[in-house]
Amino acid sequence: MKHKPLHKKSDKDALYSALAKHAKEMGRLSLLQLHSADSQRESALCWKLGPLQLDMSLQRLNSQTLGLLAQLAELEAVGAEIHKLFSRDSISASKPGGHWLLRQHNDAQQFQNEIDEIRLEISRMSKLASDINTGQWRGSTGLSITNIVYLASGGPSTVAQFTHHALWRESDSIKVDFASTLDGMQLYRLFSELPPEQTLFIFASKSFATVDTHANFQLARDWLIERLGQGSDLSKHFIGISSSPDRMTEAGIPQKNQLRVWDWVGGRFSSCSAFSFPVLLTKGANFYKKMLKGAETVDHHFRTARLEENIPVLMALVDVWNRNFLSIQNRILLPYDSRLNLLPRFASQLELESCGKSSSAESEKLRTAGMVLGESGLDARHSLHEYIHNGSDSCCCEFILSKAPPTLPSEKFQRQINSRHETCNKLCYATAKQFAFEDTREQSSRRIPGTPSTIIALDNIDPESLGALIALYEHRTFVQSVLWKVDPFNQKAVDRDKMMSNRVYNEINR
Repeated sequence: MKHKPLHKKSDKDALYSALAKHAKEMGRLSLLQLHSADSQRESALCWKLGPLQLDMSLQRLNSQTLGLLAQLAELEAVGAEIHKLFSRDSISASKPGGHWLLRQHNDAQQFQNEIDEIRLEISRMSKLASDINTGQWRGSTGLSITNIVYLASGGPSTVAQFTHHALWRESDSIKVDFASTLDGMQLYRLFSELPPEQTLFIFASKSFATVDTHANFQLARDWLIERLGQGSDLSKHFIGISSSPDRMTEAGIPQKNQLRVWDWVGGRFSSCSAFSFPVLLTKGANFYKKMLKGAETVDHHFRTARLEENIPVLMALVDVWNRNFLSIQNRILLPYDSRLNLLPRFASQLELESCGKSSSAESEKLRTAGMVLGESGLDARHSLHEYIHNGSDSCCCEFILSKAPPTLPSEKFQRQINSRHETCNKLCYATAKQFAFEDTREQSSRRIPGTPSTIIALDNIDPESLGALIALYEHRTFVQSVLWKVDPFNQKAVDRDKMMSNRVYNEINR
């Protein structure tokens, strides 16, 4: 579709007025009425992108809505901002938006130095993983490694746990645990289950100065010294991942045990970096590269598709439509496959740390990111479902599922899991339609009947699908930031909290 270019402030005011008027008109219609009036609605509002399928037919919108939102994308120069993202402008410490480069392999001659460094780092990760898995890497007593404990906080912790949990396989030979909290109890509880002679700690921190991770690092060192003896070679029990090799060396981690991330990649955007080393370690380099390939598929689409056909752009536009024109306060993510149970946490950090702010004069006038909540769709029946049906706040939902069940080595259990998987998927679709079409609030006039939802279906939960899903959420978040006029790559409140935490911790532990 073609639209007249809009540039002036008066054009923007006119478009916002048109969207507000249209929102009032749509607000008079239930979602059931919208569906009943258009027999082609499901096919018209459904898109396929690689291993992902997006269904927006349960959102409160129609073709007129999409036309107005496409004009909004043009007015806010979303296309130009996407072009900037995929340029050298985003490869800097001050604006760390180069996450896409971690999986870029084509048409990137101007970034050849960075790509060579990335390939070298993947090669180093592969070598370390091979040494650990084949028993060439041994602890200080000469025993091979059987357990990994990943020490991190913030983005490095979230992305590592999300990718590892989603891609877990029964055949994983090395057990991976995670600890992130400053109180130390997450890590202390693990000690009773860990063989110190065969445990390797991964200390992951972009700055290598975060007090939460340093405190757990010190606790791990003290435990190893207590169990292995004062003279033990602790370097055989630690790997560091950071953009600061000097600080890793100061902490006693030798260069050969260091993996690198770059200051032009934000922590919450770092799923395709060395922070996802547990995936490569437990699944192998080829598995890890498939995750990068899946992300690159979405990168290519995001760079090249027309705005009105660009799925991350469409998702962000619908987020703005719901938030700013339909006055929806919260978005609730409901994965119907337990392998994606950490998706709500990943999406919440990604979006709220990026867009949960009002950092410019223009963004002060807009409601930026609302709360992003969620948990397993099956567990949510005992909490969030009641809130969605009968709560006083407005919300929209995002249902996520896998078309294919997991593959198990046992034929007996495979049959059971296949049956349960089919049940869960049918429940997912039934719940989405129930939220949309059935109003359980008796004589309620607080809001119009029907909770709008999007359904995201993965072909399978495999590395390519997960990589594509990660890139979809990353690029959607970036477009949100463009539309809301905020910088998605800074986190001033988080930085202030880190400074306060460092100060308080140092005062108490002098």
